[in-house]
Amino acid sequence: MSELEFRNDFGDVRQSWRKFWDGTLQRPILLAEPPKKGVAPVDKPAWGAAFSRDDYEGLVDQALRWAETHQFLGDSVPCYLPSLIIDLMPAFLGAEITSIKESWGTDTHAKPSIKDLSSAEIRFRPESIWWEKWVRLAECIKRKCAGRLIFGTAQPYYNNLDTLAALRGNVELMTDFYDNPDGVHSAMKQIMTAHADVMTEVCRILEVEKYGSVTGHGFYADGKAATPQCDFGFNIGKEHFDEFALPYLRQEIDRFDAVEYHLDGPGNIAHAESICGIETVKVVQWVAGVGESSKRDWTWLYEKLNALGKGLWLSADSPKTAVALWEKYSTSGRMILHVNAADRDAMARYVDAFESSGAVRPSRRPGTSDGVDGGELARLSSAEFAARHLPKRVPDCCVRAADFLPGRTPSEAIEAAIAAARVSGSPATLVLDTQDWLIDRAVRLPSNTELVIDGCTLKLADGVHDNIIRSAGIETDPANPNGVCLTVKPTGNIRITGRNNAVLEGADNPYSAANPKTGVVEKWLGDFFGWRTVGIQLSGVTRYEISGFTMRKTHCWAISQEQCSYGYLHDIVFDTNVKNGDGIDFRNGCSFCRVENISGTTSDDTVACTALNSTYITAASKYVYPMQPMGTTFEGAAADIHDIVIRNIRTGGQHHGVICLATSPKVYNITIENVVEDAASSREACVKIYTGYGTGYTKGNLRNITVSNVLSRGSRYAVMVKADVKDVRFSNIKQTRPDGAAHLFEGESENLGIT
Repeated sequence: MSELEFRNDFGDVRQSWRKFWDGTLQRPILLAEPPKKGVAPVDKPAWGAAFSRDDYEGLVDQALRWAETHQFLGDSVPCYLPSLIIDLMPAFLGAEITSIKESWGTDTHAKPSIKDLSSAEIRFRPESIWWEKWVRLAECIKRKCAGRLIFGTAQPYYNNLDTLAALRGNVELMTDFYDNPDGVHSAMKQIMTAHADVMTEVCRILEVEKYGSVTGHGFYADGKAATPQCDFGFNIGKEHFDEFALPYLRQEIDRFDAVEYHLDGPGNIAHAESICGIETVKVVQWVAGVGESSKRDWTWLYEKLNALGKGLWLSADSPKTAVALWEKYSTSGRMILHVNAADRDAMARYVDAFESSGAVRPSRRPGTSDGVDGGELARLSSAEFAARHLPKRVPDCCVRAADFLPGRTPSEAIEAAIAAARVSGSPATLVLDTQDWLIDRAVRLPSNTELVIDGCTLKLADGVHDNIIRSAGIETDPANPNGVCLTVKPTGNIRITGRNNAVLEGADNPYSAANPKTGVVEKWLGDFFGWRTVGIQLSGVTRYEISGFTMRKTHCWAISQEQCSYGYLHDIVFDTNVKNGDGIDFRNGCSFCRVENISGTTSDDTVACTALNSTYITAASKYVYPMQPMGTTFEGAAADIHDIVIRNIRTGGQHHGVICLATSPKVYNITIENVVEDAASSREACVKIYTGYGTGYTKGNLRNITVSNVLSRGSRYAVMVKADVKDVRFSNIKQTRPDGAAHLFEGESENLGIT
């Protein structure tokens, strides 16, 4: 679709929006919708006007007359969305809707109906009168507006805790956080299932795949666009938000292709960092509210959101102001500006101002190679990345585990020290020193904690089947402690730091027992025996640093991460000699992480970006337990791995130095530099980009990957591609093995090359 009746250059506008969401537009989106000159303007129907009108035809005709009497300048897209009532999602779930006449019109709300969350049955009810009304309105709009203006949206309602609060009641829900947390999670899981069902039907009816869609404020995307929110967050603190809202908000958001988050009111500012940790959120709309808050200067908040890498929605009354805003707040490469432009000439002056000022970003920047862009992350120095994304060290609280040893085992002393550190509520440092620490269970590291291993060894005791360290948010299922976890709560701002030749080490005599599948008694080593074989397991962690130690005698992968973001792993030495003896693994949902200065020897891949689905696990497979605590049933962007920088990998060993592996989940925006075999190697390749271990791969699921400065001494190939990839470039690839080759490329790829 290249034209709309009310925007005959829609093909060009559509391309601008594509570049905007990709972060490559190189200027702000510019919006203005002034009335046409010499024509009496018609108002656009108010949001929710259909609630009090049965003549949907007349309502849509008014929307079309509005479009006829207005200009759509810059990147504006004429749109009209089906809107009925505020509590639309609760209504779709069967809630009774009450209405109250106000001075400004009619207010509507869902009547709370759930008496006990533990026994609540929450599901999509297509027999609801409100679903029938909405479908009738949507069909009317589509019939009259197709080809004339955009009418689609992926989510014409709010969801998340706002939906549960409407069904349960605000006070009752806040009480449930303390009295019945399991009931809250059970209800939210049902709501998310219903959300998926409703969203599927909404997108089908509005033909989003064909026409695209807009967010609640008219921001266009080819796919599923939406404006999620959690206004209930205004009432609760960060701890409750991160536990009861964030996991489901992340799940909801990852179902969309383009997201503008609605951050409403000062009470929600406490949750800004949690929300900005969701990569799919590209733009944040800040609403200060009414009264005194609307008069305050919110510059500091805009600066914070900009520093967190999110685009802003602002306004400018002149080209000079527009350029100044872009220069100040363009960290993410995205900004939406409503501008004061009465006609096309006025809009052209805004575009000219960006071009003449040099504020338009150049088309080729550092971190790019032949059309392949390594992204903002690749252009940051290590210090810049750390300053922007890692927790600041504060000397508030330092606890030595040795002080808690009398009368306790090493594991008990560590746990007692962590508990003591958390009493203050401030960030804390836990130090292991003076002796080696032989533990009989994993160290569970909570948020806002740094674990320092200083001049000693942290080691698993013989016969222990567990991680050495894992994030505290992983809550296992007592009925199946080695399987997929009951839940994984978000964890943030953690460090694992080694000093003075620190070592993390597996057991001398690993756990041995009968294999539950075969009955054969064997050591539980390697990936068949699940995620507890991993040395350091992080799940749902954001803003973390791991550095400064040696890992040896691992039971499987040394370090594994899933659904993690803004991590910095560096200056680590590996000495692994076990089946599946990887060094660092990024699994589903990892993004915006850096790996640097890794040395030693690994018996499998040193660094792996592995995005698989569940198809590789079958009844006939040898896998006994899952390798990811959160499982592999992620949807959309939550399954992908992207924006990872891997530098200075100087290792030897088996299999590969660095891999990018994808099936239906995607791996993209990866920068790999300086991979050198400094130790003996019998690898297939130093760097391998491929598909396997499951089905569902389509061309381009591996894309936008740059690889440079690779030196092979023992690998059969320096670099290898075995997939249909897009935009993958290699440079300065060297092979010194006499019978080796510099590269092997297989597959039907686009923009794959080597220089």
